[in-house]
Amino acid sequence: MLRFGWDGRRVQNLSNKILLNAVKEFSPLKLRIGGSLQDKVIYGVDPQQPCTPFVKKKSEMFGFSQGCLPMHRWDELNGFFKKAGAVIIFGLNALNGRVHLPGGSLGGPWNSTNAASFIHYTVNKGYTIHGWELGLWEMGGALLRLLGFCFWAFLWLSSFVAVDAVGASPPAGASKGTAVVDGTTAIAVTDDDFVCATLDWWPPEKCDYGTCSWGLASVLNLSCRMLRFGWDGRRVQNLSNKILLNAVKEFSPLKLRIGGSLQDKVIYGVDPQQPCTPFVKKKSEMFGFSQGCLPMHRWDELNGFFKKAGAVIIFGLNALNGRVHLPGGSLGGPWNSTNAASFIHYTVNKGYTIHGWELGKSHVPFRFLTS
Repeated sequence: MLRFGWDGRRVQNLSNKILLNAVKEFSPLKLRIGGSLQDKVIYGVDPQQPCTPFVKKKSEMFGFSQGCLPMHRWDELNGFFKKAGAVIIFGLNALNGRVHLPGGSLGGPWNSTNAASFIHYTVNKGYTIHGWELGLWEMGGALLRLLGFCFWAFLWLSSFVAVDAVGASPPAGASKGTAVVDGTTAIAVTDDDFVCATLDWWPPEKCDYGTCSWGLASVLNLSCRMLRFGWDGRRVQNLSNKILLNAVKEFSPLKLRIGGSLQDKVIYGVDPQQPCTPFVKKKSEMFGFSQGCLPMHRWDELNGFFKKAGAVIIFGLNALNGRVHLPGGSLGGPWNSTNAASFIHYTVNKGYTIHGWELGKSHVPFRFLTS
């Protein structure tokens, strides 16, 4: 994965030919500049104001202080983007001016002054930005303009950090090797109309940095506030909401991946003799939640919605079922595919169309996708 990020302590030379040629090979590569810290970035458009980097600070949201993007760095980056033929989507700070509310959330009016000055600077410089994103997705952010995206990359504006294995000692039991990438031959082609939605499964009790932002946004309690999917059997929402339906239709064929960290803790309620219980917050468990269940009546409702909306579904299966804890904290042993096989059998018998089945989340080493 091509990852970039924010770190003001190390400034790298963007004229590095290896990086430049790598980006060119994906031309037109769409680079999304953003991530958790985008909502803590100030843009250094005012030369009278100090432009200081992020500083580690445990008491702050995400563990860092506010940081600044200097305009000379923005100029350098845009020179690189132009040479590389990259298409840029920039995530703006949507929390500037907002205040802490009771309960740990943030509210109040957005102070758009700094963002507006930054956009004005960018336009005056003649830099081409394909889309502006207002706020990170976990903050309920919205894309102001984003069409035909097929690749996400996270750009740390103040540095390029490369991982170089040359001279590194291989782990115990492993041997050194060389990976060669043939950039002249395509092994896959992304559809011209490809648009996808980021999907997840967290219950309302999932909280980070004092903010419980998931709300009614899971597979089992989906409301029209956000286009996200997850797992929580306690509150079932009506999927006939026209606003949500029409929003998905507008991106047709929108590819919806149903998955996320908790997908590897989901049991499918295909056996009516077995209890089908929701996730329960449990600190001792992996990801802080117990095993949860997807009832088949809810799966039926979801597929009715998908059909009406013309959505294309990629479903992430539980790849850890049956595996056991090994010394060192990892999981191993054979996969118990019985429940997943029964779920797929149910889905096929119902005539539901699944574009792809994904085995395991990205953090699981045996992940693959078939369609």
